Amino acid sequence: MTKANTVYGKVDPSIKGRWFATEEDETVSDLEYQFATEALSKHLAGKYKVPPPSNGYQCYLRGDNHGDRTQYCEIEDSAIFSEEMVSYLQQWLINNPKWRVATPCHLGDASVVMVYSDSARYIGDEKIGWHAFVADVKKRLIQYEANTN
Repeated sequence: MTKANTVYGKVDPSIKGRWFATEEDETVSDLEYQFATEALSKHLAGKYKVPPPSNGYQCYLRGDNHGDRTQYCEIEDSAIFSEEMVSYLQQWLINNPKWRVATPCHLGDASVVMVYSDSARYIGDEKIGWHAFVADVKKRLIQYEANTN
């Protein structure tokens, strides 16, 4: 089966289009997406403050179903964005390998980490490396918070 604007497997997050873990994957239904959003949100609540509190939460899932198995996790508290958080997301993804998580999204593509069950990918200068990239995104999150509060 060939789908237009589709990419398969673990790819650079700059590639636009629906993402599927394998060629056999189908477009995700709203119900499946909702169940996954609730399950991942419950997982995140085991370590972080997530909605439903109307304020004071650290991160939240947007719940945007674009037809593929990508969850979008927005960071409200820059203190939680770390390699440890990526590892925590991977704990959920290990049991849900057809899914991936994009975080943080509101700073633009150059700050997004695509988290998979066995890896994390990012757009950035490969020369700076993973640790420096995470530190740079955290710095941009702090600046964003300072400018919006």
